[in-house]
Amino acid sequence: MKLPKICIVDVNVGIAANGVADVCAECELECIETLQAIMEHGRVAVDDGARIFDEYMRHLRLAGEPGVGDEFVKWLHDNEWQPERCERVPITPTAADALDFEEFPRDVALTKFDRSDRKYVAVAVGCAAMLGPATILNATDSDWKHDEAALAANGVPVMHLCPDELKD
Repeated sequence: MKLPKICIVDVNVGIAANGVADVCAECELECIETLQAIMEHGRVAVDDGARIFDEYMRHLRLAGEPGVGDEFVKWLHDNEWQPERCERVPITPTAADALDFEEFPRDVALTKFDRSDRKYVAVAVGCAAMLGPATILNATDSDWKHDEAALAANGVPVMHLCPDELKD
């Protein structure tokens, strides 16, 4: 698989790579190989307020083991301040809702978009304005598939690592 120039990794990729999600062996392997490729030569984007990192910490282990998802979160922790490996993108919570962001597209098609995933989209939009497009990597969350066209129309590409795992 060819990695996008800049990746935004949904926490479900790390969870699947750790083998704790109810996914097929092919999906787990795809997530493992993708995270390993990112750690070897990729670049990720996260928010500068650590919202994405905090979500990783709720599901993965900073010790870096036993799974590749854990290894990825340790790698991110160790490389967060290396701009050639990790871009820290400023995002701004709205005054009315800490789970919504000024950078999130105000498209009627995205009105019901999962509030907990808006941080990823806000980072993608902010990153595009700073450096060019960033692609959100998804393993198992069908919401990304459901809203893929609206996200793409707003300049937010999504790559599904495990399309067979996505159910409508």
